[in-house]
Amino acid sequence: MTAGGKVADALQAFRQLIGPCDMLSYLVMMAPRLMECRRALKPTGSMYLHCDPAASHYLKLLMDAVFGPANFRTEIVWKRSSAHSDAKQGRAQHGRIHDVIFFYTKTNEWFWNQVFTPYDQTSVDSFYKHTEAGTGRRYRLGDLTGPGGAAKGNPSYEVMGVTRFWRYSKEKMAALIQEGRVVQTKPGAVPASWETDRQVLLHNGHDVQTLRQFPTFVEAEVRRGADGVILQWVQDSAFRFFPLVEHPDFGLALHPFDLATNKVLALVGRAEVRDWVDIIHCHASLQSFGLLVWATSGKDPGLSPSFILEQAARSAHYAKSDLATLAFDGTVPDIEGMVKTWRMMLREADDIAALLPEDHVGTCILTRNGDLFDGTIDALQRAVENDMLVFHEGAIRGAWPRLRPHSEGLHHE
Repeated sequence: MTAGGKVADALQAFRQLIGPCDMLSYLVMMAPRLMECRRALKPTGSMYLHCDPAASHYLKLLMDAVFGPANFRTEIVWKRSSAHSDAKQGRAQHGRIHDVIFFYTKTNEWFWNQVFTPYDQTSVDSFYKHTEAGTGRRYRLGDLTGPGGAAKGNPSYEVMGVTRFWRYSKEKMAALIQEGRVVQTKPGAVPASWETDRQVLLHNGHDVQTLRQFPTFVEAEVRRGADGVILQWVQDSAFRFFPLVEHPDFGLALHPFDLATNKVLALVGRAEVRDWVDIIHCHASLQSFGLLVWATSGKDPGLSPSFILEQAARSAHYAKSDLATLAFDGTVPDIEGMVKTWRMMLREADDIAALLPEDHVGTCILTRNGDLFDGTIDALQRAVENDMLVFHEGAIRGAWPRLRPHSEGLHHE
């Protein structure tokens, strides 16, 4: 051990801190052994030091002195397989249930052999529900949109008819598509229809100017000479969560839940005050806004709950004068109260998105009886933990949920 070196300095500091004791003797014993371990390592070598929590904090400082703080890589917490709290033995504090393993390298370039272990069958069945054609390999779907949009530096471009802020560069996305790792569960109907119609209009001598464009909504002004008209392309309503229902005045009409999710889509695309008001009403009378957002993402492959909430938070800013443009039964609602409710809805929706299982995103959340879930956040968490929910998927023309008795493992078919 070099006099005046970092290891010697560390031991002197330990002596001043804890004084002569068994722990100091242990650290003095360990110091030359750790130095010899480092000396024997190749430049690409690494070291794992296994210790218990009683000495780990001291040994971490000693390892920093031996290997250098910059060469510390990982602290691994190793939980004991039969851990318990020691309460039966009269221990009046938290139980000792883990050991610590420090991972250090000798230099910045070290050999690394990635280790994989198989998933248990329960995890495979719960999370990897899709099967790749031709290979039979299981996979799960993940969100490719870039959270935070442009503010987080995410690039915006078109992929498979959908324009979004994405997690990856255009080149990386193209490589993932080439490798077959990008799955579009439902092709973007609006972009395809819009592009076809636009080409027909242009071919027939019309001037087409795009006013607003989203994957589920396009608004354009079409002119020919002095005449003009504003046209809108909206999400194909053939994809629904429920079949059409009888309306006493209008005959067949969309189910209230599908009307509500269409309003959420409109809130992202059009940002009209009437949509904002309707969504607040749906939150109070039909189902929580967060659950409506969760389901709405199933109507378009490029819409994640986080993206919908981000766009909704940015676009919905209205004043009393905006409400005055609408016709209400009775007095005009209090704008300050509506803004307060809206902010609460956004916060609650973030909590709901974090609570629900990712592999069921885009589904309508029902109770075991097939009713729309309308409980509190705490009730929703208990329902998730106790498998009390039905995740109803949308389909072309919609479908009523089919429920099995609980004894058979109730779920949506």
